[in-house]
Amino acid sequence: MESQNQEYETPDEIFNPLHKEFHFEVDGCASEKNHKITAYHTKIDDYFSQDLNKTTWVNPEFVRVKKFVKKAYEDSQKFGSTIVMLVLVKSNTNWWRDYMINAKEVRFVNQKVQFVVTSQGLRFPACVVIFAPHTGNTKFSVFQQEKLI
Repeated sequence: MESQNQEYETPDEIFNPLHKEFHFEVDGCASEKNHKITAYHTKIDDYFSQDLNKTTWVNPEFVRVKKFVKKAYEDSQKFGSTIVMLVLVKSNTNWWRDYMINAKEVRFVNQKVQFVVTSQGLRFPACVVIFAPHTGNTKFSVFQQEKLI
């Protein structure tokens, strides 16, 4: 996905089961056109200046994913909040080692992610990461997308 536009709406088959599970209070990285819930932050609101102290969904810009993941991890630790993100699997990077391995859970998406209102599918593997208070090791599993009729 080599587009100037990094604002792709999360597919319902990914968002819906996560929203049912976590009951998101805020869409942390959205626009007026692609937000998934009523309360949301746009680029103008600046994700990085917000306190992520509520249960938050984040579908970040993949070109700056490290910065988004770092913020989510740090705010989850600081506020004890749950932050769920759709991110690329980049297990060979420092940010993955530093943050993802310390998440509560990482769920690998076992299919190509097809964003809403675009013909482009994600060419790279993706996962859902859950930053939340926990003890013990990070849980790794496969994410089960919802089947839409």
